[in-house]
Amino acid sequence: MNQRLEWLDTARGVAALVVVAMHVTEIWAPFAQAHHSIANVMIQASHGFNFGVMGVYLFFIVSGFVIPFSVQGQGAESSKQFAVRRFFRIFPLLWISIPLGAFTSHWLWGKPFGASDFALNALLVPNFFNAPFAQGLYWSLQVEILFYAVVFTLVYFKIFDKTRIALLMFGSVGAAYVLQKSGVQPDSSLGIPLFLLIMLRLILLGWLLRNFLMNKNRNWLDTLAMVLVIAYFLVKKPMDAYQIFQGGGQGFHHLTETVAIVLFLSFYGMNLHSKFFLYLGKISYSIYLLHPVVMYSIFYWAHQESGQWIKQYDLSLMLAVTIFLTLVLSHITWTWVENPSQKFARNLLRKRA
Repeated sequence: MNQRLEWLDTARGVAALVVVAMHVTEIWAPFAQAHHSIANVMIQASHGFNFGVMGVYLFFIVSGFVIPFSVQGQGAESSKQFAVRRFFRIFPLLWISIPLGAFTSHWLWGKPFGASDFALNALLVPNFFNAPFAQGLYWSLQVEILFYAVVFTLVYFKIFDKTRIALLMFGSVGAAYVLQKSGVQPDSSLGIPLFLLIMLRLILLGWLLRNFLMNKNRNWLDTLAMVLVIAYFLVKKPMDAYQIFQGGGQGFHHLTETVAIVLFLSFYGMNLHSKFFLYLGKISYSIYLLHPVVMYSIFYWAHQESGQWIKQYDLSLMLAVTIFLTLVLSHITWTWVENPSQKFARNLLRKRA
């Protein structure tokens, strides 16, 4: 990646660790000892502020910021090239994670997961057919694929540079309003696509930020949208959270998007990057998909007679072990799956050229 944009990998690396920390805290907090201050802070933060969701939102913003850089040209051929690169970026590792997820999140616990579930997960559409996700976090990949579909369409019809990201943003916000006011259930046939559109607004926000921060010739509509978005997330949302907090509610839950935006802008403003976090950013997709496999394997062992001793250890230690084993596994999948898949896509496109 261009050195000027290395801070994006740092943001990815931080987001990955935040998601892992949240998930480990959620499953270990009920019975893991929490005598140390770090563990206490993690448990309190998981109850008062959903920092795992904040990490996913940070992933979304980064994705919206960086994906348009991968678009090369306009028209049918460019859209096909974009689709090929994105396909080999997402699906090879996804398909490997499905049996691992089926084993650690379903079969170990006596939950059914059959052939049809495998097929629907391979296509990333199980929730549309009342089937389970192999791993619950796959919903975020659906949002990514929706964004890829938007980019593919704009490139195909040669309007990628002319389109107003602000209009797409407003459409996504409009879908959120419809869902909130209509009483549509999030898991219904209409609720699922509406939910994905709601989440899409955070990726579009990343795209909007890219146009505003990196493009000197930005148009007035995108600038106006940026001002309105910042006013909403950085002014109105904190004010609403404060009122909820004053009323005895958990106002911090309403600040996940705001905190994600502030972190993103902090990484951009300070150009934060280090070799360690650059590496984490490079393998962040593997970390994201594979940490539940490690986490639930340890959790299952702790429920067996031979693993009862694991429960005596502090939450922060369990997090450190989970992160270490996840990094080892992620390095392997990056080396043998992700990197070769992306090289294959580049070679395939080179032969077609």
